[in-house]
Amino acid sequence: MNSGTGVLVCQVLGRQYHILDIGLELARPRKVALSSSQAEIEVSLILNQTESKMKDLVSGKGQVLPWTLNQDHPDEIPDIRKLDLQSLTEEERVPSMLFYELGSFINDPDLNERVRSLFCKGQNTFLVNASATGKTRLLYEGLCQHWGLYITAHADEGEARALQLTLDDRIRLESDLVEFLPRASALGFEIMLAKNREITYRRFSAVLLAHLYIFRAFLTAVHTHVGIIADIQRRRWLLAQLYSPLLDSSDPHREIIRAIELAPLDFIDEQLTLVVTDIRSLLPESVLTDGLYIAIDEANVAMRDIYSSKHGDTGPYPALVEIIRTWRARLALLEVPITFIVAGIEIPQEYFPSTSEEWSSWRWTSDTGAFSNPETQRKFILPFLPPSFAESLQGQALLGRVWDWCRPRQVSSLSTMSIITDSPLRRRLTTSYIVMLLQDKLAHPHGVLDRWIEGLTGFTAFDSNEYSIEEGPCEIRPFFRNIGSCIARRDRPYVQSAAHEVIMTYIITGKHPACFDINKVDIVSSGVGEFKDKDMSVISSDQPGPTIAAAVWLSKASYSREEPRSLTSFKDFCSYFQSRWPKGDTYASASYIALYLAHAFKGEGNRLLSNIFTLLSAPSWLVMNRKVSTQLVMLQKDDHGIVKECTITPSALLPEARPLGYAASTPNDVVAWLQHERPGAFCLCPHGCEADLIFVLRHRGIYVWVLLRTTGQGSTIPVDSSDLPSEFEKLSVENLFPNEVCSNLLLPSTEARSYRKSNLQSATELSDNLLNAFKALPNCHTGQLPLLRVVATFPSETILHEKRIKGPPAAMLNTATFQAVTEPIPREDLLKTLVLSMHGKRSTEYAHDAFSPIKPLDSKKRNTKRKTLEASLEAKDVLKHRDPSSVSATDIISDMDPSSEPAEDGAVISAKRAKRACTKRKGARSRVAKS
Repeated sequence: MNSGTGVLVCQVLGRQYHILDIGLELARPRKVALSSSQAEIEVSLILNQTESKMKDLVSGKGQVLPWTLNQDHPDEIPDIRKLDLQSLTEEERVPSMLFYELGSFINDPDLNERVRSLFCKGQNTFLVNASATGKTRLLYEGLCQHWGLYITAHADEGEARALQLTLDDRIRLESDLVEFLPRASALGFEIMLAKNREITYRRFSAVLLAHLYIFRAFLTAVHTHVGIIADIQRRRWLLAQLYSPLLDSSDPHREIIRAIELAPLDFIDEQLTLVVTDIRSLLPESVLTDGLYIAIDEANVAMRDIYSSKHGDTGPYPALVEIIRTWRARLALLEVPITFIVAGIEIPQEYFPSTSEEWSSWRWTSDTGAFSNPETQRKFILPFLPPSFAESLQGQALLGRVWDWCRPRQVSSLSTMSIITDSPLRRRLTTSYIVMLLQDKLAHPHGVLDRWIEGLTGFTAFDSNEYSIEEGPCEIRPFFRNIGSCIARRDRPYVQSAAHEVIMTYIITGKHPACFDINKVDIVSSGVGEFKDKDMSVISSDQPGPTIAAAVWLSKASYSREEPRSLTSFKDFCSYFQSRWPKGDTYASASYIALYLAHAFKGEGNRLLSNIFTLLSAPSWLVMNRKVSTQLVMLQKDDHGIVKECTITPSALLPEARPLGYAASTPNDVVAWLQHERPGAFCLCPHGCEADLIFVLRHRGIYVWVLLRTTGQGSTIPVDSSDLPSEFEKLSVENLFPNEVCSNLLLPSTEARSYRKSNLQSATELSDNLLNAFKALPNCHTGQLPLLRVVATFPSETILHEKRIKGPPAAMLNTATFQAVTEPIPREDLLKTLVLSMHGKRSTEYAHDAFSPIKPLDSKKRNTKRKTLEASLEAKDVLKHRDPSSVSATDIISDMDPSSEPAEDGAVISAKRAKRACTKRKGARSRVAKS
């Protein structure tokens, strides 16, 4: 096929299907630069072709194809017909929701206030949040209330493509563009940089000119055919930008770009001046005070580098920076206030530093709203359902399911923060289901939702079996294809790490982990997370769709390596553990370790303690009973304050069971859990605690606290054995919360002294509460603090060369058994547990027979040492006169060599020695008296 035939094919396809295929665009031979007069004539021809449809549009006659539920029987469901749905494609069976309730936010005070805060005259704004959070809808609603331009860097079908076309290939066709600049010190660097900027200035000026040509034509048509620019014309102007077939069979913006792309800069300068002057004379008086708004959507696409430096000492030069600079300079000719609203999922702030004069006045916000009110969502869906169905049990079940799957669960850590209020902005997921439902003619409401879920996440829904079976087979094609791959970017492996952390935390605690901060903004740009506040400071991954899709992708996708990947893979966990975010944040491993421990200790046989831990210093009660199995237990007070126990069995690991973990947010939460006033077999410690995980084990009737700390996160370098003693030292009671002790010890002011005193009192109280809680563990060995300190290193256990570790008993977590324990965990159970957690459907109660009274230890064994210790202390009060500075609160027992024979506790030995010495002195005095 010759080039002429290729161009003809491109033109035919473009006119027939209103599409732009980049491959066909690249096939178009490069045109010879037009003279100014030729370019002006070609633009006039393009604009003349729009006159007829432009007249219909401004007169209210322009419309797209109406959509009905059934073309043969359009009145089958009258309520649907009243919605005035339309079809924007050749296939009339697919309704469009683009125009549905467009401009309705002005009738809702809360929603209108959100629009007003975003469209604030003179306040240029970057609006950044995840996909499907309502950014685009806010731009639409704002432009229904204010005059302006809607320009997108990534156009959907029907939208103006001038900017997308320029970004995709037009700039690259410039022969004078230097894509890779030399060093800034190189000869000719300044000339090449200036030439590049001249090219981008001309190209982006042409994009703006194309939009202004159409804007002028619209305003001219209003004055010619209507006479008065009423508010309704703003909405019609927006529709013209969103759906170009209202203007012509092909996109006039695109055709204008083709006509002027190689025109000289003098022509563009001259035309911009002329068009801007005409527009200013046509604008209504309100614009002179309110100004003109420039909404740039999908701005993340415009963050691509136009050119960059090979050596990194200059640039890179993202397109968006040049776009804003160019358009601000050009639009200044209008002599009216110009306000930019730039929206996208990823706009790095380092390219727009607030410290520079150019960007200092720009506002950054993530305030898009959240569709987090079930009643609001219910009102949005009901008009699309037959009244009789909506009121039935089947209909009520459907509304509940749509809420579960389409909307997020509010994360508990936001309860005290200024969060985004409820509003029906995040409609894309719900709307996509409604479109599928209408496309299916309302025949299989639950079946369509099942197909929607499967398409979105790759997960087979289990919450509608009876209704789906009753409806019969549903063959509707879903719009999505497992969006979980959004976390698969190789240049950002830490996003997968964060997704895995969120998934594991949901499985163990039933809740979202502590929210992430701005340092993990890549979670938002990947699509698996979103900003939860207005100031871009709080990030969560609490949307069921993306998070469950990520879990499915993580559980069955494969790397380029041989073995498949799974949620429980120890090798993958180690990869996440060693990954580090650019700002230094690391993976939180407590939930995955808790999952491993729960499965390691489950069942009748349980496991030997030595299978799970490598004991470095062993207490006497363990040395004597090395071959006795150990159980993971949960202790909790009943309504009468009596502590009871529950042994963790396989039934506690079922998806529907109450979560095994309790996520503590503060030190006081940890104390409450230690006092058995909070649920859960595991306490996931808050940030600032030296321990990551606390739990209780039962060994031959004796209970022991286990404090586990992971070390070496975010590093591929193995932990040195010489560092381990200090790691164990951090797990002593007095060191558990080091940040709670006041650090302002040198400040001389009265306020500082008062602050220091208050904090020291608080720290002392916390330390006392912790120590008392640890000591109060039932059935612990007398004379010892019932504490086992465990340090975990990954991917392999660090070998300690020292023979002794000071303080309470210590152990390393044995990594050899991880793979054998975690690999058999059923993938389906984990995914179901995640789904139930995100839907808030896991049990909140324990079985009535789950807890049982604690069996006391044999009184003879228990009391022997107590009596010996008490008698010794009374005889000489030995420990009372010991130097407190030489002994820690937890150093009640002597260090023990694991190879030694069972021995008595150090405190008991000291007391016995004191008693024998006292007896000898009494005997000597008695003999002297007798003599």
